[in-house]
Amino acid sequence: LQLKSLARLGIKIIWGGGDLADNRGPVYGPDFFRRYVLPCYKQIVACAHSLGLKYLFRSDGNLWSIADDLFIEAGIDGYGEIDYDAGMRIPELQERYPNLTCWGNLSCRLLRVGTPREVKELAMQIVEGCRRHGRLILGSSNAILPDTPPENYFAMIEAIS
Repeated sequence: LQLKSLARLGIKIIWGGGDLADNRGPVYGPDFFRRYVLPCYKQIVACAHSLGLKYLFRSDGNLWSIADDLFIEAGIDGYGEIDYDAGMRIPELQERYPNLTCWGNLSCRLLRVGTPREVKELAMQIVEGCRRHGRLILGSSNAILPDTPPENYFAMIEAIS
């Protein structure tokens, strides 16, 4: 019902998901996820698609053990807050899921404590790794944390300019 209301209002993208994992993996074991959580995502994504909406999923952490479930089985269109420090890499995701739109992937930790040069180098590495597939929105893996030096943020922006 809520998706139908959003579609009537002209909304085209649904941003769902939530913090589903940490650096070690999902908070749910893969079997539990597949039995109880995945059917809900499949239903939501199918409803969104039937209304002409794109469903984007956000969660930081390491999602590799359930990535096929999310991006193939459920048919999720985009994925964000991709957590570099948890071992998630956009170029690898795009090789495995060529139609997936991705955003994030620049380490929050590096943005906060690294040098502008380190930030720019990692940002350029991510951009170059995604050149083949495109569909990249480069940004922080999660957020711009307090005390992040502005010059590091600008280094990230400069890398994609």
